Order: sequence, then structure tokens, then C-alpha cells
Amino acid sequence: MIEIKSIFELKEEDIVKLIQKREINNFSSKSILNSLLELDPKYIDGFGLVKDKALIGMSLVFNKTLKTKHKVFKSAYWANLFIEESVKSPFLYLKLLNKTKSLINDQKYDFIFAAVRRKNLALSHTKSGFKKFDERRVLFKPIQPFKFYLKKKSIKELLIFNFFDKVYLFFLKILSRKKLEIENIILDENNIKELKPFIDSKIKKDHFYYDLSFLKKRLKTNINGEKYNLLSIKSKNELFSRAIFSVRTYENDINLLTVLDVIFSNQRELKYILNEITQIALSKGVDGIIMMNQDLKISKLFFSNFFFLTNEKYELMTFSNPDENFSFKSLNFSLIDHDAF
Repeated sequence: MIEIKSIFELKEEDIVKLIQKREINNFSSKSILNSLLELDPKYIDGFGLVKDKALIGMSLVFNKTLKTKHKVFKSAYWANLFIEESVKSPFLYLKLLNKTKSLINDQKYDFIFAAVRRKNLALSHTKSGFKKFDERRVLFKPIQPFKFYLKKKSIKELLIFNFFDKVYLFFLKILSRKKLEIENIILDENNIKELKPFIDSKIKKDHFYYDLSFLKKRLKTNINGEKYNLLSIKSKNELFSRAIFSVRTYENDINLLTVLDVIFSNQRELKYILNEITQIALSKGVDGIIMMNQDLKISKLFFSNFFFLTNEKYELMTFSNPDENFSFKSLNFSLIDHDAF
């Protein structure tokens, strides 16, 4: 017998085990629970697919508040739709999908929001009533391009490629010299508290709003169990821009510096941030840097800093009641808003 239960009727250890089956990396139970914001009903909701008392699938949403110029919306950010390979079927996906969509009918949320990377999932979302309103591309800056390529293709390291990487690194160091007062610290509860009003004052677009208790949970550690860093840049003792980042290990032992969010007011500030992040990446010996592209108008600055657009694209989609119409073309959506980072 297969039934759907609220996640709050499920055991934490069963949820953790199911996610560990999905992930290639061996994430700890603690890190997974942190990424699920410790399954606090204030921040998360969803359903589990249970067969003969065993958890075989789930669909989770994170509770988010979206602020626009004229209105505040209750939104559900959809994540972790997963069914075990041994029982996977279109019928079961549809069953979980419809149950998740019922949260709209129950008027718990104004809309469900999803950032969908895989084309087949984006297509199935569209067929089920989701509407695409925008997309975001992932930016990548290679730090050790040849080493990264070899790892990506699972090819054994070659000495000649190490030489090419060292030549590339030499030029990067010259082009990314420090020019301002820089502070790079490990994020903790105290500086997260100091960071929050700065974030609130700098965001000009429609955006997801996070209270302090959420930010403390969200920025505790990444799913690898590593702490986040806060990069602050000052001029004449005045703080004018910040970046939140962490180093994370991905498939094939690829190490990337992942920029969750960058807060800046103009292109000059962004240029200094990108230069400093490059210096940090060089010192940590990572394979590259990734971040979400926010505004195509400033793409030239990214490209001049050796970033390029990857083929990895997130389609931003919403599902709502038929009589509602949401348009968020100006939505500020970065990796801090995305559960996978």
C-alpha cells in the first residue's frame, strides 16, 4: 500500500537516509538536517511517499516571503522532489506533484516557486500548470582550467596540464591585485545579525525576505558541513559591498568557490569584489568559481574578469490559482535563495 504523509509524520532519520540515497557525496546527517533548516515547521513543509511503512519518496517546500514594491506574498519554494529508483514511475511523481500543488488550494501560499535546472523537469512542470517567468544562468570562472577539465572528464592528471594551469594562475594573480581594505571572516551568529540590515537596505528589486532566525539557520553551514565566509570591502572606513561564499566539493572531487550572494551598488564595487574573490580562490587552490548571473546589463564586467556563462540554466517558474497573475521580471534570485547551495 502506498500513501502520502506530511513530513511531520515522518522520522528525521528516514528523511536523511532518503536524501543520502539521492546524493553522490556522502553528506552527514547533521549537514542534511541543517540544509533542511532542521525540519522546523516555521520554515519547511511537504509530503513523504510511504510504501509498506518505508519512505520511498518526498516533495518538500521551503516557506518564503516575497516582497515586491506593492505587496508581500507567501510563497513556497519547491525543492527535493525525489522518488527511489526502484519504485520510480510517472504515476507516483504525479501523485506527489498534485499533493504539493494542493497547498495552493488550501490557501497556505499565494504561489509555489521553483528554480528548475533539468529540461525534462521544466517540461513536466509546464504541463502540470507551472508558468515560466524568467531564467538565470550560472557563471563560471576557471581557476585551474586544465585540472578542472580533467576532473570533469574523469581523466588522470597530466604534468603538462599542471604547467599550463600555473601559467594561467600567474596572470590571474597579476590581474586581480588588491586595491581596497578587505575583510574576510567566517560567518557566525553575531556577524549574521550585523549583515542583515545591510542586505535589507541594498536590495532594490523584488526579493525573498528572510528574518534573522532564518538567516542564522540558512548560513550555519553548507551541505558539506563547511562554514560560509563573509567578504567585506571598505573605502575610507565605510562599508559599501559584501559577498557571501563557501568552498564546496562536487562530483569527481571538483572543488569550487560558490558565491551565494553579492551586495553592491555599482559596477566599480562589483569589479573590486570579483577581483578579491579571485584572490581568495587562488589562495584556496580551488578549481573554479561559480555564481548566479543577476543582470545581463553587467555581463561585460563579468566577462572582462574571466567569467563566462555556462550551459547550466535555471528556469524560474510559478504555480498559482488561475485568477492570480504574478510577474517578477525584476526578481533578485541568487544562490542563497536556492536550497542546493
